[in-house]
Amino acid sequence: MVATEPRRIDVTHQHTPDLSDKIVYLFQENREHELTIQNPVFEEHNGRLFLVGQIPDGGSANDWLSGLKAYVSWDQVQEFIVFDSLDEYFARLSRGWAEERLQ
Repeated sequence: MVATEPRRIDVTHQHTPDLSDKIVYLFQENREHELTIQNPVFEEHNGRLFLVGQIPDGGSANDWLSGLKAYVSWDQVQEFIVFDSLDEYFARLSRGWAEERLQ
């Protein structure tokens, strides 16, 4: 199988949300852990739609994934939460830990 060049999807013509300049917290099918990515865009790879973004500092345990690019198959996303900034994400995350309500 020959890989094709990725094609960025124009969200104005698709039924996909515009998540540029956002922080997105993703819940995926058959995954034990959630994933946080920043500045994601939709790309098509070999006919499948992916949400592609960078894992932010603080977005993984001990930052072992920080700065890496993540490709998430859009058809495997069960739920996603959108934050306007990393500051908002961390503020809400801290509040969840403080009140012991983190899922």
